[in-house]
Amino acid sequence: MAQAIGWRALFAGAAAVTVLLAAVLTRVMPQAPSDLAVPYRDQMRATVRLAATHRRLRRRSLIGACSFGAFAVFWSTVALHLAEPPYAYGPAQIGLLALAGAAGALAARRLGAAADRADGDRAAGVRATRVALISGVASFAALWAGGRHLGWLIVGLLVLDTAANATHLLNMRVVYGIEDARGRLASAYMTLYTLGGAIGAATGPLLYAVGGWTATCLLGAAFLAVALALTHPRTERP
Repeated sequence: MAQAIGWRALFAGAAAVTVLLAAVLTRVMPQAPSDLAVPYRDQMRATVRLAATHRRLRRRSLIGACSFGAFAVFWSTVALHLAEPPYAYGPAQIGLLALAGAAGALAARRLGAAADRADGDRAAGVRATRVALISGVASFAALWAGGRHLGWLIVGLLVLDTAANATHLLNMRVVYGIEDARGRLASAYMTLYTLGGAIGAATGPLLYAVGGWTATCLLGAAFLAVALALTHPRTERP
């Protein structure tokens, strides 16, 4: 669509659809009362206290931030690389290649189901997380080779998407098991998770401009290496 009508028109269409969706949801979504009659400021303080209290929450949040950071490093730069030689792709070709990443999300569901079966077994959860992160590090080797070979690029993006989605699912399984305050747990986790993605999305193109595709792949692998260093059975203690 971007190639056919231009990206500005595409963004305008997306904005119109979003406004329409907001209007529809306003009419059809039921009103849900608050679970607790607690002021917003007190909720935020409770969230900070929760993060300060639980080491597992902090560790899993940092692991998620690094994983999403690596994911964002790749996806914020791959279009830049594909638009240049040796590929010199247009928007349509780049978009079609990006659709392949959807398979990674589907593959991660199997790992999520495995995490459900291992619920309560912290050691199994740590092992599964480490496997996902090691796979993510390896994916950047394939992505580096994919700098000039499309086959390796597709393999790398599939493995990276699977690893990032699996890590997120495994993290949420651990985080939601810490205590019953699921909303505050998710708030603390997703704040750091999103911050990690923002850092990755900002640093990826900057490093690509300086060091090219090789530097970008090294940066993504470094994010995941930090996450891997944070995973150890001892870190799963409350």
